[in-house]
Amino acid sequence: MVNNRILRENAKNQLGGKLFEQPWLMVAVAFLIGSAVISAAGTMGLGIGALIVTGPLLYGLNRICIKTVCGSKNVELEDMIAGFKECFAQSLVLSLVTALYTFLWSLLFVIPGIVKYYSYAMAPYILHDDPSRDGQYCLEESKKMMQGNKWQLFCLDFSFIGWYIVGSFCLGIGVFWANAYHYVARANFYMALKAKNEPPKTESSDFEPVDPFNN
Repeated sequence: MVNNRILRENAKNQLGGKLFEQPWLMVAVAFLIGSAVISAAGTMGLGIGALIVTGPLLYGLNRICIKTVCGSKNVELEDMIAGFKECFAQSLVLSLVTALYTFLWSLLFVIPGIVKYYSYAMAPYILHDDPSRDGQYCLEESKKMMQGNKWQLFCLDFSFIGWYIVGSFCLGIGVFWANAYHYVARANFYMALKAKNEPPKTESSDFEPVDPFNN
């Protein structure tokens, strides 16, 4: 498995290397818009609106991050609404079931909830790869993928705390640049983990993501 330092370096390079390079700016704006939509939806129906839009928006944000990892030339803000058009029901159910399962495990103390959160962490990416799959399938496949890998993802997430602290000092806007860097690194983690679990096609073990959107 690719180590976290390389995952972060890959993410930074894929984002352009500088905070105001076009790819980094694009992903940051996507997270800014996504956060604004979820916040606005949270004011509707005692917060039910946020529950409804979070799953489909996460699907779209994952698409943007994966496209960025793959070096796609056609990353667009319109990708944010892909979940509403392609698999609204599946992404909604997956988001709700993941939140419910994690909450229930958290009732047993905090640690089991954290463990389950990381067990289910790859489920949204699995759904993105095959939108026809149901939520339970994605959760089960994520559990299999994350066996022995939860600690690495936890450490990857923890390594971005400094970015979020610095970003919060910039009127909070900098947090969205940290989000972009963090979640593109997470997308790299998924792509590397998927490559690790797939049967080798060549003798090379290098992680070279292929853009599935340029056919």
